Amino acid sequence: MQLRHLVIALALTASPSFAELRPEHKALVNRFAALRHEWVNTGLKGPACDEAEGLARQLAAAGICHPAEQNPYYCKNKHAPAQDIGRFHEVANSAAIRPRIDRLIAGQDKWVDFVITKGGVEGPGRVRTIAGRPWRLYVTCRQHACSDQAITMAVSPDNSTVYLYLHGTKQRPTLLGNPPDGVRSALIDMN
Repeated sequence: MQLRHLVIALALTASPSFAELRPEHKALVNRFAALRHEWVNTGLKGPACDEAEGLARQLAAAGICHPAEQNPYYCKNKHAPAQDIGRFHEVANSAAIRPRIDRLIAGQDKWVDFVITKGGVEGPGRVRTIAGRPWRLYVTCRQHACSDQAITMAVSPDNSTVYLYLHGTKQRPTLLGNPPDGVRSALIDMN
C-alpha cells in the first residue's frame, strides 16, 4: 500500500491519547515523529520515508492513528460517530474566543499571533472530559516548522474560558491562562 503522503501529516496526536498508550506504542510514535525532518528534507523519499511507512503500518495495526484527513489511516471512532467541533483556526478566530486569546497572547513572540491569525497545520479538534465537563482541545503549528513552534488550545464547554500551551523545540513550554491541573495535563498530552 502506498503511504508516501502519510508523512506530510504533521499532527502526531495519537488516538487514544499519547499518555494512555502502551510503552511500545509510545516508542513507535516517538520514532515516527523523530523521522519527520528527514522525510521532508529528502523530498518524501528514501530510507527515512520507507522507515516511516513501516512505522505507520505498525501504528495502524495497533489501532493508533494520525488525525489528518489525507492520511489513509485516519481514525474514525468505531463505536460512535466523531463529533465535529471545528478546527483550531475556525474556533480561535471566532468572535466568542478571539478576544480571550488576544488577552492570553499579549506580550508573546510574534509567531504566536501569526500562527493563530494566518493559520498553520491543524487537525480536527477533540473532546476530553475533564472534571466532568467536556473540554474541546485543538492543536496547530507553524507550517514547515511543526516540531519547532506549536500551540495547543483548551476551550471550556460554554466558551467562557480558554487556555493555551506554547511548545516546540524553539519554544520554551509555556502555559497561558493558569489552567487547573486536569486541563494542564490535557494540554500537555495533546502535543
